[in-house]
Amino acid sequence: MRSDAGSAPAAPAHFREAFRHSGPTTEPAARAAQAQAYFAAHAVQWDAIRSLHVPEARVEQEVCAALADKDIDTLLDLGTGTGRMLEILSPRIQRGLGIDLSP
Repeated sequence: MRSDAGSAPAAPAHFREAFRHSGPTTEPAARAAQAQAYFAAHAVQWDAIRSLHVPEARVEQEVCAALADKDIDTLLDLGTGTGRMLEILSPRIQRGLGIDLSP
């Protein structure tokens, strides 16, 4: 949501906390390390955190709608997490592969 003045909304508290000590950076390697540390610290809660921004059902509905008329032979899901996208798209793909840094 935007305020009446048109400024961007404040970052959610969990994002502010993730960068509180080190602050955000524009250097790619440092940004990648910060992101990896954030996700490692919040992996268990990730579905709940993500659902604070957009409901899961809406994301799934929009992805399925965007791909409704597409023939999908192979789907590569980078950052697959729980593999939910592969799960909901499995009836429409021939092969699927999900890759994630988390174990």
